[in-house]
Amino acid sequence: ALNGLDSTYQPAQIQSWSLPLEHDVVPHGILTMAYAGQATDHIFSSGVDRNFPLSTTTANTAACAASVNNVNPSSSANYAYDPCLNGSNPAVPAATQTVSNYYRPYLGYGSINSGVSLGIANYNALQTGFIYRHSDLQVNLAYTWSKSLSNQNQTNNAYGFDSNIGFQNPRNPNADYGRPNYDRPHVFTAAYVYELPFFRHSGNFLAREILSHWGTSGLITAQSGYATSVGLSSSFAGLANRANLVGPIIHNSGSGKKNLGEAPIYTSSAFAVPAWGSFGNSQPGVLRGPKEISFATAVNKTFPITERIGAQIRAEAFNVFNHPNINGFNSTYNFNASTNASSFGYATSAGDMRQMEFSGRITF
Repeated sequence: ALNGLDSTYQPAQIQSWSLPLEHDVVPHGILTMAYAGQATDHIFSSGVDRNFPLSTTTANTAACAASVNNVNPSSSANYAYDPCLNGSNPAVPAATQTVSNYYRPYLGYGSINSGVSLGIANYNALQTGFIYRHSDLQVNLAYTWSKSLSNQNQTNNAYGFDSNIGFQNPRNPNADYGRPNYDRPHVFTAAYVYELPFFRHSGNFLAREILSHWGTSGLITAQSGYATSVGLSSSFAGLANRANLVGPIIHNSGSGKKNLGEAPIYTSSAFAVPAWGSFGNSQPGVLRGPKEISFATAVNKTFPITERIGAQIRAEAFNVFNHPNINGFNSTYNFNASTNASSFGYATSAGDMRQMEFSGRITF
């Protein structure tokens, strides 16, 4: 394989815009509403094969397409590549499976992975917030309703950019346009900090030292699950890497915990393997993971020793109610129907269970 830099390369271009409105709706309380948008062009990717197989046919194309393993055949007019790349036809000895190198425009070479600037993305959101500050209480509320679209399906990893992402069909990047994995339509957060004002000036020494200077804080998060694409697992996949969408998507209740007898989050009946010679037509991000809800809280007690020295003890709890947040489920469609029935749509991983921490510190 060769690697290179394509003539399409351009530095990425990001345009951002917003229209915020703020208003004091109550004493000490500010409400904010904003429309925010962003468009990104020329997103770089180094994983695009510029020696991708051409859409050509051979004398055995029709025989390969007639194989019993081509369970969803289509018209020859729809071929995007030779069905002989998917598999052979056991009934026709001459109709053997061919390798992709046979159809590459630059014969004698395998893939030529080139750095290209064909990625696009956009983001549009309604962002709202409310901030209340008064005396010993502070409350921050925020809600975002948004939609992200891109032809590069970046993952939901917030700590890096994957430049190796390619396209199912490098000659048609826009066919990969859909919701990227990081898309979350609804995000709500609520944070508070409150220092109890009681007994600070009590004449009783014990009451003042034991019952005063208590504080509490917390963070509540409720958000949609990540967008998820439907992959494809089949020895007859050919050049396709996504399944076909052939019916209405059925979303079941529950979190897809198979060991508890729950139904899968999604049933596989809406999907099918693509016809030989075709790419999968399901859009990226066609499925949505389960919502995530989390509540973290803390309680602290401060002991003033002198004007400059103090001590504090603190107890913190994360995911207080031990809510099982599912952060992964099987979204790979399999050629084998029994495999789909036993695994597709079921939860594969979950977030952290309840965690508690206790700490103490001295400030000076």
